[in-house]
Amino acid sequence: MCRIMLEEKPDGESLIILEDLSLNGMFINGKQTKGIKTVLQNNFEIGFANPTKKLYVFYDCLKNDAEDYPRELTQTYTISKRLGEGSFGEVRLAYRQGTLERCAIKILKKKGTCMALNNLKQITNEIHLLKSVDHPCIIKFLDAIETPEKMFIVMEAAGGGELFDRLVSRGSLPEPAVKFFFYQLLLAVQYLHQRKITHRDIKPENILLATTDEFTTIKLTDFGLSKLAADASQMTTFCGTFIYIAPELLDTATATYTSQVDMWSLGVVLYVSFVGASPFHGNDLQVRQSILQAKYSFGHKLWKGVSEPARDLITRLLVRDPKLRLDAAAALNHHWLEVCV
Repeated sequence: MCRIMLEEKPDGESLIILEDLSLNGMFINGKQTKGIKTVLQNNFEIGFANPTKKLYVFYDCLKNDAEDYPRELTQTYTISKRLGEGSFGEVRLAYRQGTLERCAIKILKKKGTCMALNNLKQITNEIHLLKSVDHPCIIKFLDAIETPEKMFIVMEAAGGGELFDRLVSRGSLPEPAVKFFFYQLLLAVQYLHQRKITHRDIKPENILLATTDEFTTIKLTDFGLSKLAADASQMTTFCGTFIYIAPELLDTATATYTSQVDMWSLGVVLYVSFVGASPFHGNDLQVRQSILQAKYSFGHKLWKGVSEPARDLITRLLVRDPKLRLDAAAALNHHWLEVCV
C-alpha cells in the first residue's frame, strides 16, 4: 500500500511524492523504501515484495524526452531509462505499448563523428545479421527505425545486465555457473559458425544475462563487427577488442583469418570468468607479445579451486595455431561439458 501525492513548492516547482505505507516495504530502483517518502523522477522503477519484482515505471508526462524520438518509435514503444552509452550512442530500456514487453533500444548516431561512415556500415551490418539469426542464446531483433540522424534498433531486453558487470561485482564465478554460461555461449557460437557468421568481438561486455538469477540464459549481442562470410572461408578486416583478439589478428605476416578467432576469444572469456583477470599481463607491447606466443599461466591462487578438465579446455582454446585450436563442435564435446549435455 502506498500514497502518491503532488506537492507544490513556494518557488513553483511541483514534486511527485510516493509515501510507502506497506507492511513489508516497497522498492524504488531496487532500494527498499518502507516507512519513508520518495520524490519520484521520470523512469523510476517501483516494485513490491523484493527488488527484482518491478511492477511499475513512473512516467512524468511533463519531464520526459519523448520529443527526441521519431513518431514511428513512440507510437509503439514507451522509452524509459538509459541502460548504457558509448561514443556512437546509447541503449535505452523501453516497453512495448499494449503488452508492456520489455525491450532494449540501441540508439546509434549516423552523423557527427569522425568514424561516421564506418559506424553506419556497422549499424547496417548488425541489423542484417540480427535479422538472419534465431537462437535462444543470441539477442533477438525486434524492429529498426531510421531517421536522417539516427538509427533505432529494438531488441529483446536482458534484465540481468552484462556478464562483465557480474564479474566486476563478484571478482570471479563458481565453476558450475561458469560451465552453465559457457555451454550456452558455445551453442550460440556454433550456431553462428554453421551459418558462416563470425562474431569477431566476443567479450564479457557483449554477453548479456537474461535475469539476475545465479543460473540464467545468456544472450550474445553486439554484432556490429560480425562478418557474414557466405562466399569465403577467410577474412582480412582487423576487428575485435585487444585483450580478446586472436594471435592471427595481431600477426602482420598473416593476411587472412577464419572463424577460429572466435574460439580464441571464448578461451579468454573462460579464463577471465574463473579469476576475474586477463591471462595476458603488462603494457600493450607485452600483452601483444604474450598473445602472439600464446603465453599465459594458471598461477593465480583461484586456479587451485578450478578442476583440471576446465583448465584443459582453456589450453585447447588458447592455441597459437588456429588449425589446432578446438572449433565449437569439438569444444562442446570436451569432457568438462559432458554433464551439460
